[in-house]
Amino acid sequence: MDDFTKEWIESIDIPTRFIGGPMTGNKVNILYLLTHPGARWTNKEKHVHLDAWNPERMHSWVAKTYKQIREGQYNGKWPGNVSRKGNSLTVELDMSERPVPTGTFWL
Repeated sequence: MDDFTKEWIESIDIPTRFIGGPMTGNKVNILYLLTHPGARWTNKEKHVHLDAWNPERMHSWVAKTYKQIREGQYNGKWPGNVSRKGNSLTVELDMSERPVPTGTFWL
C-alpha cells in the first residue's frame, strides 16, 4: 500500500521520558502528559523515532481522492469507486491486479 500510504505517514521523535512499560522501565503519568501538551524537549534528549499513520492525513487523503473520483480527475494506478455511508466518505480501490506482498507478515 506504499503508493498512497506515503501521504499518511508522519515521523515523530518521542522522548523516552514519555514512554513507559517494559521498553524503558518508566512509569509515565498520563494525567501529566494530558495536562502538559506543550512540554518542551529537544532531539538532544534521548528519544525513540516513530513512523506512524496520521489519522488527519488519512482523512484528508480520502476526502481528496473521493472528490477526484467523483469529478473524473483521479489518475491513480487502481480503479476506484466512491460511496457515502451517512456522513462518511468511502473510497474503494480495486487492487486485485497488485502483486501479493512477500514480507514475513504475509507468509
